[in-house]
Amino acid sequence: MNILLKTLAQICRTHKIQEKLLLCNTLSTGHQLLESLSKENVPWLNLRPVTPLELATEQAKPMLLTKNITIPTEGQLLFLLEEILQQMRANSQLQYFAELHNQNSLTRVLYPTIKELRLTGITASQLNESSFVDPCKGQEIITVLTLWEEKLSSLNWADAATIYNIALQTKTNSSPYYLIPEDLDLSPLELTFVKHLTSHKQIILPQDPVLNHSHSHTFTTPQPTPQSPLSWLFDPQNSPQPPELTILRAYGQTNEIRQVLRHLQQENIPLDNAVVCHTSTKYIPLILTITASQNIPVTFAEGIPLGFTRPGRFTLQLIRWIEERYTSLILHQLMTSGDMRLTSATTQARLLRQANIGWERSRYIPCTESLHQSILQKATAATNEGNDPYAQYLHQQAEHVSTLKQTLTQIFSRIPDATDGNVSFPKLCRGISQTTSTYARISSPTDGLALAAIQDTLTEAAHAFSGTLPLREALRRLHQVLDTLHTAASPPKPGHLHITGLNQAAFTHRPVTFMVGLDANFPGSGLQDPVLLDQEREQIHPELSLLTHEPAKRQYRLARYLSSRRGQIILSYPSYDTVEGRHTSPAAILLQAHRLQTNNPTADYSALQESLTTPAGFLAPSPDQFTTLEEWWLTTTLKNLSAHNINTVTACYPHIASGLEAHQHRAGTDFTPYDGRVDPDLDRDPRISQTLTLSATQFENLANCPFGYFLRYVLRIQPPEDAEYDPGTWLDPLTRGSLLHDIYCTYLRQTHNPDNPQPPNKQTLLSIAEDLINQTKQTLPPPSDMVFEHEKEELLRGLEVFWRVEESAQTKPAFFEVPFGFGQQEAEEAGLGLSEPVTVTLSDGKEIRIRGRIDRIDYGTAENLYQVWDFKTGSTYGYEEQAVFKQGRQIQHALYAFAAEAILKQSGTDHNAKVEASGYLFPTDKGEGQRFARLQANRHQILELLSQGLDIVATGTFCATDDQNRCTFCDFKIVCRHPQASIQAKEKKEHPDLDAWRGLEDYE
Repeated sequence: MNILLKTLAQICRTHKIQEKLLLCNTLSTGHQLLESLSKENVPWLNLRPVTPLELATEQAKPMLLTKNITIPTEGQLLFLLEEILQQMRANSQLQYFAELHNQNSLTRVLYPTIKELRLTGITASQLNESSFVDPCKGQEIITVLTLWEEKLSSLNWADAATIYNIALQTKTNSSPYYLIPEDLDLSPLELTFVKHLTSHKQIILPQDPVLNHSHSHTFTTPQPTPQSPLSWLFDPQNSPQPPELTILRAYGQTNEIRQVLRHLQQENIPLDNAVVCHTSTKYIPLILTITASQNIPVTFAEGIPLGFTRPGRFTLQLIRWIEERYTSLILHQLMTSGDMRLTSATTQARLLRQANIGWERSRYIPCTESLHQSILQKATAATNEGNDPYAQYLHQQAEHVSTLKQTLTQIFSRIPDATDGNVSFPKLCRGISQTTSTYARISSPTDGLALAAIQDTLTEAAHAFSGTLPLREALRRLHQVLDTLHTAASPPKPGHLHITGLNQAAFTHRPVTFMVGLDANFPGSGLQDPVLLDQEREQIHPELSLLTHEPAKRQYRLARYLSSRRGQIILSYPSYDTVEGRHTSPAAILLQAHRLQTNNPTADYSALQESLTTPAGFLAPSPDQFTTLEEWWLTTTLKNLSAHNINTVTACYPHIASGLEAHQHRAGTDFTPYDGRVDPDLDRDPRISQTLTLSATQFENLANCPFGYFLRYVLRIQPPEDAEYDPGTWLDPLTRGSLLHDIYCTYLRQTHNPDNPQPPNKQTLLSIAEDLINQTKQTLPPPSDMVFEHEKEELLRGLEVFWRVEESAQTKPAFFEVPFGFGQQEAEEAGLGLSEPVTVTLSDGKEIRIRGRIDRIDYGTAENLYQVWDFKTGSTYGYEEQAVFKQGRQIQHALYAFAAEAILKQSGTDHNAKVEASGYLFPTDKGEGQRFARLQANRHQILELLSQGLDIVATGTFCATDDQNRCTFCDFKIVCRHPQASIQAKEKKEHPDLDAWRGLEDYE
């Protein structure tokens, strides 16, 4: 036992039946001390831990009841301060702290200072602006404190300072023994109360001393005789014997924690015999992640961050969904995360994506209903065609859509709608709480505790403010109470490894102590308080703590903690920062420990480094010391401890065997299935299969990258098309281009209608644009009115280029948006077109069927001559006057020329129609109104090019492109291992099976 436990044991024996109250900062630490007594077989009859505030509340209780005074929660006090700051801002009383308030962090920053001032016994009337370096700052703090006092009085609330002041005015009738640890951390007001209450029966509990270190104790006692060698940590030359401790280092914090687990395993130490004390809360999520992955039971004295629990992640993601205007992508992520409890979650998430909602709360139900109706129509069509299995499948999907709609309806019924930008804060809190309770997945006791903590916090928040707030402000307040919330705080438990911070560690006694995080960052730098500088603190009150003293206090606290340990002690530090990629030094206290251990008071850091073993890394020291299966594989394989490692791995993991085989083939010189070779299939060749139609885009994709074509058109892989909410962007390039096409076509059809032609009119163009832009706004809501107006102005300004192009055009427009191969209805609606695809005879006599939509057909320079144009709304990058086909990557102009002639002839419009030129028109700011015309003199080459390219499909040689510049905007870069696939394709380009691919290079 250490000195504290021995003293406490003696008191329990001396005052066996008398009431004894053990003062401690938290009840949890007090109970840990009593548990340690029990483990030493010491009975502690009539002894219970209490906190100073608990004693003060008990003392003040009669007066609190008489005056009907309420004790608010911590959350209510935070909201009270927020209300005060909002009031000051509204009254233009917030200038010095205005920027922090705009950053939504002032409440959290200011609250500890207000609390500290109050617990020092300072009132607003005692403060003076002259005590502050900036009078404006002083005035604002005085105003905050004044309003704090006034609101507490008007609400009849009592914060901790009020409770202590009331307790000091009352007398106590009970007379227990008050047991007070000499280093009990108390504020001035707490200390005054404790001395007032306990002066008649006060017993100070001495602790293991730290020699040769200046530190004043809260309560003074005669220094006990040191019993631990670590009491001489700062006086190594006088130590009677070296301590039994181990100093270790590790390659980063992650490996430092793994080193702890290896030590427990290697020494066969039960988990509940060990405690891990850390110097930074950054270790908490790290330890949680590592231990959870290995199913190691752990308790955390400080609890765990809310975001590491399923209900916590669900709640925070739900708030983010609301913040980002109900973006469907976020809800989709939530549905598929595993944190949301849903029947057929994957199916509902897929259907949510199909509903094409984008964002805005108001679109969810209509878009879901539209999807439901669309699926039912497809089901009816399938039934009429006799495809009953497909119809049955569609009816099942329709039922899932109904379930999705019910889910959405229930969620929206609980979360209030901020139609005017404002929301009832209590309703919002209750709605999020109810939604979390219904849909958050609970998979562990910790999740259950997290859910309870969320419910309590939101209930408390709802009671703290009962009014209406702007939605953004309401969500900010929710972040304020939830982002820093920890849950599942626990004392040590049997069978669990206990994790604690230094502040909570003193009364935890286990046979093995790990102290992690002792690098040069410890004990800290003593940065100034952002609210009260040390020079201001000295001016305000002599008993306000100075932050420049904090590093020394932390160092002493650690030394005191180590001196009170009995048993095995392991100190460690991360010797390398894996994030910043630099070596880190050990803390000064580790050097002191080394000096004490080696009995060498003059040892320096180099001596310490030389004494340490190799830093623990990602590999275990040997295969029998692994903590995870991955660690065993790494250690066994990379240390080359077995000659048949690969055979062992592939025997256990067939997928790895397949991967290694693929890697071997790709690295070779042959063109294999792992490079894109598939068995020839006539059904894939449009020249053979009468059911296949080809579009210009399809062939251009084939010529750009055969492997990309294979993924998109053979395997039919499509990237998800999610409309992501971007507060600064409304239309993506594809939607913007489609809108401009609609504007061009509508205007040209109206002004060049053969039945009712109208003269060109810029106002007509702008009016059409206004209508179509507003229609797009209804189907795809902009993130804000400002963004909408900005992009609308850009669109209208871009039409100036289109207008100038039309004014200077040498040809007369004739037909617009001419479809071929999309059915009779679309052809009739367009006024000109073919319901069936156009047949093109290739140079070898074979035929292909093509389909598409021609943006524009103009009358040519003579009778029966025509020109075909395709609108491009981007830049002219990649288009050149001399490069006609670009190795097959630009063939639309040629295919559409064939199609236009066929349409004009077969429709009876012009039986002698001939296209004299086709090309691309860029009527936008980016395109600067340029035209790229392709004359038809080399028309025969496109027929050869098509045959050459389709030979790739026929032979099944879908290699990746060898030109990495073509991969910039590819959707499949991850799938094809970019850029490695292009590098390997370049090495295999001369393979005889790739003749068809190489042949495309002849068509520039």
